[in-house]
Amino acid sequence: MTTEARIIKARSSLILGSPFFGCLVMKLKVEEDKSISTAAVNGKTLFYNPDFIASLNDIELKGVLCHEVMHCALGHHWRMDDRDNRIWNIAADYAINNILVDANITLPKGALIDSQLSELATENIYNNLINEANQQDKEKGNDDTNDQRQGENDTQETNNKNTDPGNCGGVKPCNDTEDDEEQKAEWKAILSQASKMGGSIPNSLKRLIDGTLNPELPWFVLLRDFVEMTAKNDYNWTHANRRYINRNLCLPSLRSEELPAIVIAIDTSGSIDKTALAKFAAEVSSIMEAYDTTITILYCDTSVKKEETVTQADLPLKMVPVGGGGTAFEPVFSYVEEKGLTPACLLYFTDLWGRFPNTAPDYPVMWITTAEGRSAPFGETVKFNS
Repeated sequence: MTTEARIIKARSSLILGSPFFGCLVMKLKVEEDKSISTAAVNGKTLFYNPDFIASLNDIELKGVLCHEVMHCALGHHWRMDDRDNRIWNIAADYAINNILVDANITLPKGALIDSQLSELATENIYNNLINEANQQDKEKGNDDTNDQRQGENDTQETNNKNTDPGNCGGVKPCNDTEDDEEQKAEWKAILSQASKMGGSIPNSLKRLIDGTLNPELPWFVLLRDFVEMTAKNDYNWTHANRRYINRNLCLPSLRSEELPAIVIAIDTSGSIDKTALAKFAAEVSSIMEAYDTTITILYCDTSVKKEETVTQADLPLKMVPVGGGGTAFEPVFSYVEEKGLTPACLLYFTDLWGRFPNTAPDYPVMWITTAEGRSAPFGETVKFNS
């Protein structure tokens, strides 16, 4: 079996056995790189040395995949900043591996594990390692200039490999600030999505996920994640995931080819300005470009004033509110029931000032709100920032 085939098999096995890690791993491209000794990631690609992969059994290979993708999920490649690459990788390994052990993930022999560091952030572990190294240097009393220069050369040579000594792999630094910001948002969304995949997740990982997802994700990232989750089906091995075909990866489909119908309700009481509505419509349009779906748009103040049905043929969306009176949310949900609509989800764009239904519907609801400090009594509430 080829190295690539082994990696594909290991990824597929994680999807079925450890869905949280499997969901994360599937977000990475895979690329051979003999210039590194083990494996490394840069937020987009998993680089591997085929000789290193060949040295692992199947269980250890899955452990390495989990290890590498956790570097991405925790943002180690952009959190590194200008720190020493080698020491940062060691610190990141300690932070990750304790979590993987709690999750019953088997790591290769030689993986860096220290339970005393389990409660520390990577930055704190890094500082401790630096302090220890400085203390050792003082104890040695090595003031020889030539030895110092040789040590600097050795460190640079190790840094160039972009790997750590923990026999799992490391991270390659991000040098593009704009790409950094994009990856931050993307990996937070991926982590949020993976946390909903089911399966057993240890408390240490749950705490880490909660910490990583704060501060709150941008509204448009949460919106995409919410809509994408409604498109999920059981893993389908009959139809390959088209997103990965061009990477020569045959992986199961994670979502329907078509997204079930969606209902979007627009609060037309006069509190939603045209600029905010246009920005919301643009984001919905971009979602529709990725999914073949039908959207029913309902404009409502104290009653549903207008209904529109749109598809990809109507892109880009232009939402023109009709209404202007008070605000009541009950009419939208009553309208959906009366018309016999069965939406995959309902998105309600509002300031949240109005009367709510007494009971929640049996379909997912997301409230995208312009209001500060307010939450709906059911569904998910996301703060809209224009």
